[in-house]
Amino acid sequence: MFTVVAVLSLVATSCGESAEPREGRGNDDVGLESTPIDVGQPEATDTPIGTVPGSTPPSVIVRVGDLPAVDLTAVVPLDESSLHVTGTATGSDGDRLVGVQLVVDPDRPGERTVTAEVQGGEFAMTVGRLSPGLHTLCPAAVEVSGSMIVLDQELNPCGSAVLGPLGVGTTGVANPPTPVAPGDDHPLRDVIRDAGVSVQLGDGSTMWFFGDSFEFDESGQLRYLISNTAAWSAAGEPARTRDAVSDGKPHVFLAPPENWCGASEYSEPLFWPDSAVAVNQPDGTDRVLVFVGKYCVGRGFLDIDQRGLAVVEVVYDPADPPADRPIVGTLLELALAPESAKFGAASVLASDGYIYGYHCGDFRGTWGPCRVARLRPTEAIDNSQWRYWSGSDPAEPSSWVADEDRASAMVMPAAVGREPRPIAAFTVIHDESR
Repeated sequence: MFTVVAVLSLVATSCGESAEPREGRGNDDVGLESTPIDVGQPEATDTPIGTVPGSTPPSVIVRVGDLPAVDLTAVVPLDESSLHVTGTATGSDGDRLVGVQLVVDPDRPGERTVTAEVQGGEFAMTVGRLSPGLHTLCPAAVEVSGSMIVLDQELNPCGSAVLGPLGVGTTGVANPPTPVAPGDDHPLRDVIRDAGVSVQLGDGSTMWFFGDSFEFDESGQLRYLISNTAAWSAAGEPARTRDAVSDGKPHVFLAPPENWCGASEYSEPLFWPDSAVAVNQPDGTDRVLVFVGKYCVGRGFLDIDQRGLAVVEVVYDPADPPADRPIVGTLLELALAPESAKFGAASVLASDGYIYGYHCGDFRGTWGPCRVARLRPTEAIDNSQWRYWSGSDPAEPSSWVADEDRASAMVMPAAVGREPRPIAAFTVIHDESR
């Protein structure tokens, strides 16, 4: 069975706001019953909603001021009926956090809870017996506070998963940011960059591509603004880039052709790298293919005309890495994809040898639904070679068709509840065993 890997953005939600108080408890703010958890229990188990394996429930459940924090770090579909969840959990006010409850599909038929022990601030659990389709996963913490067990029902971010032929999962919360920048002694140590795209190379090093790079002086004035730059980082140090410097600024990765936009109100050409894949070559080098978004810019704020995708190549030689040297792309095809469909806005090279490219709309229109197409790396300069997933079993070659109009929408997790939060780190996993 087939799944694919990509990195996108998704709006997730929080659980707990809609939980109804249960009768027979002393505090209406807490809606779930709890019993002490058996801290020696090594495996996560399915239990009835609101219970934890252990002993007799306490007489009172209270809410403390500084409640525990629980975050999901990964939601990985295992097959069409189960998934694996990992996360971090910290107690409040020095209290001992002993367990985590994961409420599966809150306020829906079939709602249930899975519990796991917290060890070293981390937990892991496997959730089984799930039906295909969308599931919401909301964590809550169980901690020891004196002689009481406190069940945290605050708004921990919920995750989501879609089970089926295409298994997807989201943690519901973005990972803590790690600055990607040169070292403190580098001339570009204060550079600010957005839209970073990274690709790991065969020797474990990383090549980075950025949308805009800019820097302010000591008075707060903009020193420069440059679009479309690239940098390299050594193996084991992916966040420390070895940037080339050109006149005190980052070096441009690929300059757009002159007068490419023509004489219109959108006259200034602009390239923004969207995604990249690295194809290992027999001679030990990497052929890096970069899918670059093409835009023509006018004078107003966000006065931008989208013009499809180009494909650009960089050949990486591990014997001669571009440390502190310019990375300059070679334009292979200016008109890889038309304005209507940027398949390649996100991409991955899968172990079956195909590049899978995703198209999820654009910022001027409506984001989603996402669709996927594929081609071979040797065909990357030919837009006619894209084959679009038509919605049937993706393991069957016949499900990949040449007609773009037959591209089927992927089923994606949706916001649940009243308040969509926060933006999530969303991963689609390629698993050859499925």
